[in-house]
Amino acid sequence: MNIIDYFVYLIFRFFHCPPVGKNANDAKLFSLMIAGWIMGMFIMTIGYSYLLCTKNELVFFLKDRSPVIGMVVTFVIWIFLFLDHYLIRKEAIVLLDKKYKLFTPLKRRIIKWITIISIIMVVVTLFILNRYVDMLHS
Repeated sequence: MNIIDYFVYLIFRFFHCPPVGKNANDAKLFSLMIAGWIMGMFIMTIGYSYLLCTKNELVFFLKDRSPVIGMVVTFVIWIFLFLDHYLIRKEAIVLLDKKYKLFTPLKRRIIKWITIISIIMVVVTLFILNRYVDMLHS
């Protein structure tokens, strides 16, 4: 099973708690958008970390233009996610829902908390890296 599929599915479960039904497409669309946004932030975090470790001056350029770069990266990820989930695997969320329901409640809770913690860590790490770059630039 693809990790990205699980990630999108878990975000889907947060927005569509009842069994997959007639509103599943709206929740799927919203979960793809949220997943793309979080993956875009994750890629920016990795880029910042690499540039800070190599002491590259490019990090200051990226920091000044980070909103635009973040939007472009997120938009590209959205396009790939939509193509993947709507053209290649249309029923991926329904299949994941069936497998997810076979898990024990404890395993489901652990998976949800790992997802929540990973999302929080990505957002907080990107914020801290932005502040650190500001401190270096001053």
